Amino acid sequence: MLIYDFIIHMGFPKCGSTNLQRHLYTNRSWLAQKGFAYPSKVKARHEPKHQHLVNDLFGAGLNIEEIELYRRQNTTTILSSEGLLNHLYEYPAENLQAAARYFSQHNTVGLIVRRSPEGWILSYYCQCVLNPPSRYADRYATALPFEQFTKLESVCRLADHEAIVGDACHAYGASKIVELDLSENLLADIHDALGIPVPEGMKWSSVNASPPQHVVEMARQINCLEIERSRRSLCIRLLLDWAGKRNTAHEELGSIELDKTTVHFISRAFGCLEPSRHDPFFLELKHINSFQSWLRSRIGSAHRG
Repeated sequence: MLIYDFIIHMGFPKCGSTNLQRHLYTNRSWLAQKGFAYPSKVKARHEPKHQHLVNDLFGAGLNIEEIELYRRQNTTTILSSEGLLNHLYEYPAENLQAAARYFSQHNTVGLIVRRSPEGWILSYYCQCVLNPPSRYADRYATALPFEQFTKLESVCRLADHEAIVGDACHAYGASKIVELDLSENLLADIHDALGIPVPEGMKWSSVNASPPQHVVEMARQINCLEIERSRRSLCIRLLLDWAGKRNTAHEELGSIELDKTTVHFISRAFGCLEPSRHDPFFLELKHINSFQSWLRSRIGSAHRG
Protein backbone atom coordinates (compact mmCIF):
# COMPACT_ATOMS: atom_id res chain seq x y z
CA MET A 1 0.00 0.00 0.00
CA LEU A 2 1.18 3.54 -0.81
CA ILE A 3 2.74 5.34 2.16
CA TYR A 4 1.67 8.96 2.54
CA ASP A 5 3.53 11.84 4.16
CA PHE A 6 0.26 13.39 5.31
CA ILE A 7 -3.27 12.16 5.78
CA ILE A 8 -5.54 15.16 6.34
CA HIS A 9 -8.93 14.30 7.82
CA MET A 10 -11.02 17.41 7.17
CA GLY A 11 -14.66 16.52 7.83
CA PHE A 12 -17.54 16.63 7.10
CA PRO A 13 -18.76 18.07 10.40
CA LYS A 14 -21.36 15.82 12.03
CA CYS A 15 -19.80 12.76 10.43
CA GLY A 16 -18.09 11.04 13.35
CA SER A 17 -15.13 13.43 13.58
CA THR A 18 -14.91 13.56 17.39
CA ASN A 19 -15.05 9.80 17.76
CA LEU A 20 -12.38 9.31 15.10
CA GLN A 21 -10.17 11.94 16.74
CA ARG A 22 -10.55 10.32 20.15
CA HIS A 23 -9.53 6.96 18.67
CA LEU A 24 -6.44 8.47 17.03
CA TYR A 25 -5.47 10.49 20.10
CA THR A 26 -6.00 7.69 22.64
CA ASN A 27 -3.99 5.24 20.56
CA ARG A 28 -1.32 7.67 19.35
CA SER A 29 1.59 5.84 21.05
CA TRP A 30 0.49 2.53 19.55
CA LEU A 31 -0.02 4.15 16.15
CA ALA A 32 3.46 5.72 16.30
CA GLN A 33 4.93 2.23 16.62
CA LYS A 34 3.10 1.34 13.41
CA GLY A 35 4.48 4.37 11.55
CA PHE A 36 1.58 6.79 11.99
CA ALA A 37 1.84 10.00 14.02
CA TYR A 38 -1.14 11.81 15.47
CA PRO A 39 0.31 15.06 16.93
CA SER A 40 -0.57 15.53 20.60
CA LYS A 41 -1.14 19.29 20.20
CA VAL A 42 -4.95 19.17 20.34
CA LYS A 43 -7.76 21.44 21.48
CA ALA A 44 -8.60 19.35 24.57
CA ARG A 45 -8.58 15.73 25.69
CA HIS A 46 -12.34 15.42 25.25
CA GLU A 47 -12.09 17.15 21.86
CA PRO A 48 -8.70 16.05 20.47
CA LYS A 49 -8.82 17.82 17.12
CA HIS A 50 -5.98 19.89 15.67
CA GLN A 51 -7.82 23.13 16.18
CA HIS A 52 -4.59 25.12 15.83
CA LEU A 53 -4.70 24.43 12.09
CA VAL A 54 -8.07 26.20 11.89
CA ASN A 55 -6.86 29.07 14.06
CA ASP A 56 -3.71 29.45 11.96
CA LEU A 57 -5.65 29.46 8.70
CA PHE A 58 -7.84 32.25 10.03
CA GLY A 59 -4.74 34.09 11.28
CA ALA A 60 -1.27 34.37 9.80
CA GLY A 61 -1.38 31.02 8.00
CA LEU A 62 -0.23 27.50 8.82
CA ASN A 63 2.89 27.10 10.94
CA ILE A 64 4.90 25.27 8.30
CA GLU A 65 7.94 24.83 10.55
CA GLU A 66 5.81 23.01 13.11
CA ILE A 67 4.16 20.80 10.49
CA GLU A 68 7.54 20.07 8.90
CA LEU A 69 8.78 18.86 12.28
CA TYR A 70 5.92 16.34 12.40
CA ARG A 71 6.84 15.09 8.92
CA ARG A 72 10.52 14.60 9.67
CA GLN A 73 9.92 12.55 12.79
CA ASN A 74 7.47 9.98 11.48
CA THR A 75 6.50 8.00 8.42
CA THR A 76 2.94 9.31 8.08
CA THR A 77 1.43 12.28 9.92
CA ILE A 78 -2.33 12.36 10.47
CA LEU A 79 -3.89 15.79 10.89
CA SER A 80 -7.55 16.09 11.82
CA SER A 81 -10.06 18.89 12.18
CA GLU A 82 -13.52 19.05 10.65
CA GLY A 83 -13.04 22.82 10.64
CA LEU A 84 -10.73 22.41 7.64
CA LEU A 85 -13.82 21.63 5.56
CA ASN A 86 -16.42 23.46 7.65
CA HIS A 87 -14.67 26.82 7.15
CA LEU A 88 -13.10 26.14 3.76
CA TYR A 89 -14.82 29.08 2.09
CA GLU A 90 -14.11 31.46 4.95
CA TYR A 91 -10.32 31.23 5.17
CA PRO A 92 -8.22 33.98 3.58
CA ALA A 93 -7.29 32.89 0.06
CA GLU A 94 -3.59 33.59 0.57
CA ASN A 95 -3.47 31.24 3.58
CA LEU A 96 -5.03 28.40 1.59
CA GLN A 97 -2.65 29.04 -1.30
CA ALA A 98 0.33 28.73 1.05
CA ALA A 99 -1.11 25.53 2.54
CA ALA A 100 -1.62 24.07 -0.93
CA ARG A 101 1.96 24.91 -1.95
CA TYR A 102 3.37 23.11 1.06
CA PHE A 103 1.24 19.97 1.07
CA SER A 104 1.46 19.55 -2.72
CA GLN A 105 5.24 19.16 -2.33
CA HIS A 106 4.62 16.02 -0.29
CA ASN A 107 2.56 12.90 -0.73
CA THR A 108 -0.68 14.19 0.78
CA VAL A 109 -4.11 12.56 0.76
CA GLY A 110 -7.35 14.00 2.11
CA LEU A 111 -9.95 12.03 4.03
CA ILE A 112 -13.60 13.07 4.00
CA VAL A 113 -16.31 11.15 5.86
CA ARG A 114 -19.82 11.70 4.53
CA ARG A 115 -23.42 10.71 5.14
CA SER A 116 -26.68 11.12 3.24
CA PRO A 117 -27.33 14.78 2.32
CA GLU A 118 -30.75 14.72 4.02
CA GLY A 119 -29.42 13.32 7.29
CA TRP A 120 -26.37 15.56 7.20
CA ILE A 121 -28.21 18.86 6.82
CA LEU A 122 -30.58 18.02 9.68
CA SER A 123 -27.70 17.10 11.97
CA TYR A 124 -25.64 20.10 10.89
CA TYR A 125 -28.55 22.42 11.65
CA CYS A 126 -28.74 20.96 15.15
CA GLN A 127 -25.02 21.60 15.62
CA CYS A 128 -25.29 25.18 14.40
CA VAL A 129 -28.20 25.92 16.72
CA LEU A 130 -26.29 24.54 19.71
CA ASN A 131 -22.78 25.83 18.94
CA PRO A 132 -21.51 29.08 20.47
CA PRO A 133 -21.55 32.11 18.16
CA SER A 134 -18.50 32.62 15.97
CA ARG A 135 -17.22 35.70 14.18
CA TYR A 136 -16.15 33.41 11.37
CA ALA A 137 -19.44 31.59 10.78
CA ASP A 138 -22.79 33.37 10.49
CA ARG A 139 -24.60 30.05 10.90
CA TYR A 140 -23.43 29.34 14.46
CA ALA A 141 -25.90 29.98 17.29
CA THR A 142 -28.47 30.49 14.57
CA ALA A 143 -31.97 31.67 15.40
CA LEU A 144 -33.24 30.83 11.92
CA PRO A 145 -35.88 28.13 11.40
CA PHE A 146 -34.61 25.10 9.50
CA GLU A 147 -35.94 26.05 6.07
CA GLN A 148 -34.38 29.53 6.19
CA PHE A 149 -31.12 28.05 7.50
CA THR A 150 -30.80 25.76 4.49
CA LYS A 151 -30.93 28.80 2.19
CA LEU A 152 -27.92 30.55 3.73
CA GLU A 153 -25.16 30.90 1.14
CA SER A 154 -22.58 29.41 3.50
CA VAL A 155 -24.78 26.37 4.13
CA CYS A 156 -25.60 25.89 0.44
CA ARG A 157 -21.89 25.78 -0.39
CA LEU A 158 -21.22 23.16 2.28
CA ALA A 159 -24.22 21.14 1.11
CA ASP A 160 -22.80 20.94 -2.41
CA HIS A 161 -20.72 17.91 -1.52
CA GLU A 162 -19.40 17.22 -5.00
CA ALA A 163 -18.06 20.75 -5.43
CA ILE A 164 -16.55 21.03 -1.96
CA VAL A 165 -14.62 17.78 -2.32
CA GLY A 166 -12.88 19.12 -5.41
CA ASP A 167 -12.29 22.50 -3.79
CA ALA A 168 -10.82 20.88 -0.67
CA CYS A 169 -8.47 18.72 -2.72
CA HIS A 170 -7.15 21.86 -4.43
CA ALA A 171 -7.07 23.99 -1.25
CA TYR A 172 -4.94 21.52 0.73
CA GLY A 173 -2.68 20.35 -2.06
CA ALA A 174 -3.86 16.74 -1.87
CA SER A 175 -3.14 14.26 -4.63
CA LYS A 176 -6.60 12.84 -4.06
CA ILE A 177 -9.51 12.75 -1.62
CA VAL A 178 -10.65 9.47 -0.11
CA GLU A 179 -14.40 9.62 0.58
CA LEU A 180 -15.93 7.14 3.03
CA ASP A 181 -19.45 6.70 4.33
CA LEU A 182 -20.12 7.11 8.05
CA SER A 183 -20.91 3.69 9.48
CA GLU A 184 -19.98 1.39 12.34
CA ASN A 185 -17.31 -0.03 10.02
CA LEU A 186 -15.61 3.34 9.48
CA LEU A 187 -12.35 2.43 11.24
CA ALA A 188 -12.02 -0.74 9.17
CA ASP A 189 -12.84 1.21 6.01
CA ILE A 190 -10.15 3.77 6.84
CA HIS A 191 -7.67 0.93 7.36
CA ASP A 192 -8.54 -0.60 4.01
CA ALA A 193 -8.31 2.75 2.17
CA LEU A 194 -5.34 4.37 3.89
CA GLY A 195 -3.61 1.67 5.91
CA ILE A 196 -4.18 3.26 9.33
CA PRO A 197 -4.19 0.28 11.73
CA VAL A 198 -6.99 -0.40 14.21
CA PRO A 199 -6.32 -2.00 17.62
CA GLU A 200 -7.97 -5.39 18.02
CA GLY A 201 -11.41 -5.14 19.63
CA MET A 202 -11.76 -1.42 18.90
CA LYS A 203 -15.45 -0.55 18.43
CA TRP A 204 -17.15 2.50 16.96
CA SER A 205 -19.45 4.56 19.16
CA SER A 206 -21.41 7.74 18.55
CA VAL A 207 -20.28 11.02 20.10
CA ASN A 208 -22.19 14.31 20.04
CA ALA A 209 -25.39 12.68 18.77
CA SER A 210 -28.05 15.28 18.05
CA PRO A 211 -30.68 15.88 20.78
CA PRO A 212 -34.41 15.48 20.08
CA GLN A 213 -35.92 18.02 17.71
CA HIS A 214 -37.96 19.76 20.41
CA VAL A 215 -34.75 20.41 22.38
CA VAL A 216 -33.19 21.96 19.29
CA GLU A 217 -36.23 24.19 18.85
CA MET A 218 -35.97 25.29 22.51
CA ALA A 219 -32.33 26.18 21.91
CA ARG A 220 -33.24 28.09 18.76
CA GLN A 221 -35.72 30.17 20.73
CA ILE A 222 -33.02 30.90 23.32
CA ASN A 223 -30.82 32.09 20.43
CA CYS A 224 -33.50 34.65 19.61
CA LEU A 225 -32.88 36.37 22.95
CA GLU A 226 -30.32 39.14 23.25
CA ILE A 227 -28.20 37.69 26.04
CA GLU A 228 -24.49 37.41 26.83
CA ARG A 229 -22.51 34.54 25.33
CA SER A 230 -21.81 32.93 28.72
CA ARG A 231 -25.47 33.07 29.72
CA ARG A 232 -26.55 31.60 26.41
CA SER A 233 -24.08 28.73 26.93
CA LEU A 234 -25.56 28.16 30.38
CA CYS A 235 -29.05 27.87 28.90
CA ILE A 236 -27.90 25.46 26.20
CA ARG A 237 -26.03 23.37 28.77
CA LEU A 238 -29.17 23.10 30.93
CA LEU A 239 -31.23 22.00 27.94
CA LEU A 240 -28.67 19.33 27.07
CA ASP A 241 -28.51 18.15 30.68
CA TRP A 242 -32.29 17.81 30.70
CA ALA A 243 -32.19 15.84 27.44
CA GLY A 244 -29.36 13.64 28.73
CA LYS A 245 -27.08 14.73 25.91
CA ARG A 246 -23.49 15.93 25.82
CA ASN A 247 -21.90 18.41 23.46
CA THR A 248 -18.17 19.03 23.46
CA ALA A 249 -18.71 22.71 22.67
CA HIS A 250 -20.23 23.22 26.14
CA GLU A 251 -18.21 20.80 28.29
CA GLU A 252 -15.80 23.54 29.31
CA LEU A 253 -18.54 25.01 31.53
CA GLY A 254 -17.98 22.27 34.08
CA SER A 255 -20.44 22.22 36.98
CA ILE A 256 -23.25 24.78 36.95
CA GLU A 257 -23.56 27.09 39.95
CA LEU A 258 -27.20 28.13 40.45
CA ASP A 259 -26.99 31.20 42.68
CA LYS A 260 -29.91 33.61 43.07
CA THR A 261 -28.84 35.84 40.17
CA THR A 262 -28.44 32.88 37.85
CA VAL A 263 -31.77 31.38 38.89
CA HIS A 264 -33.51 34.70 38.23
CA PHE A 265 -31.95 34.91 34.78
CA ILE A 266 -32.71 31.38 33.64
CA SER A 267 -36.27 31.61 34.94
CA ARG A 268 -36.85 34.68 32.77
CA ALA A 269 -35.05 33.22 29.75
CA PHE A 270 -36.88 29.91 29.74
CA GLY A 271 -40.13 31.68 30.55
CA CYS A 272 -40.02 32.98 26.97
CA LEU A 273 -40.37 29.51 25.44
CA GLU A 274 -43.56 28.93 23.50
CA PRO A 275 -45.01 26.12 21.37
CA SER A 276 -43.99 26.28 17.73
CA ARG A 277 -43.59 24.21 14.59
CA HIS A 278 -40.96 24.80 11.94
CA ASP A 279 -40.96 21.51 10.06
CA PRO A 280 -39.36 19.18 10.86
CA PHE A 281 -38.59 20.87 14.20
CA PHE A 282 -41.34 21.48 16.71
CA LEU A 283 -42.00 22.34 20.33
CA GLU A 284 -45.17 21.42 22.23
CA LEU A 285 -46.50 22.66 25.56
CA LYS A 286 -45.86 19.25 27.14
CA HIS A 287 -42.14 19.62 26.37
CA ILE A 288 -42.02 23.07 27.96
CA ASN A 289 -43.89 21.88 31.06
CA SER A 290 -41.60 18.85 31.38
CA PHE A 291 -38.49 21.00 31.17
CA GLN A 292 -39.83 23.60 33.61
CA SER A 293 -40.62 20.83 36.10
CA TRP A 294 -37.09 19.43 35.72
CA LEU A 295 -35.60 22.89 36.10
CA ARG A 296 -37.51 23.58 39.32
CA SER A 297 -36.27 20.27 40.69
CA ARG A 298 -32.71 21.07 39.62
CA ILE A 299 -32.86 24.48 41.31
CA GLY A 300 -34.36 22.98 44.44
CA SER A 301 -31.66 20.32 44.66
CA ALA A 302 -28.93 22.91 44.20
CA HIS A 303 -30.29 25.08 46.99
CA ARG A 304 -30.76 22.13 49.36
CA GLY A 305 -27.17 21.13 48.65
